[in-house]
Amino acid sequence: MTTPTTPTTIAATPPTAVPGAAWVGAWRGTVTQGREKYVALVHIHAAKLGEEFATAEYAPLGCSTAWTLTEATPEHLAGRERVTRNTSTTCINGDFTVDLREDGTILFDWGRSVATGILTRE
Repeated sequence: MTTPTTPTTIAATPPTAVPGAAWVGAWRGTVTQGREKYVALVHIHAAKLGEEFATAEYAPLGCSTAWTLTEATPEHLAGRERVTRNTSTTCINGDFTVDLREDGTILFDWGRSVATGILTRE
């Protein structure tokens, strides 16, 4: 006679939320695009790959965006920016990267150097 066994369920480990604490919060900085300069305000929160992890406002341009996370390491994030509000024709969807620098600031690079800037934690 055999003893019935209870099936064992192994729970899958949920994906780790990123970005980490070094990224989460409000950031502000000047972005340069050609000869034009404007202020960006970015709010980053924890998310998983494929999810929205930040919002950005470019007040002088009259637009706001949502950022979806496509790649993440402790010092580097990449994503897709989607326009959510646009009162002018200057804002478009596109790809970007942000890199956490040793001094605690973020290097923002949109469209492979079409627009770049340094963001500082608020």
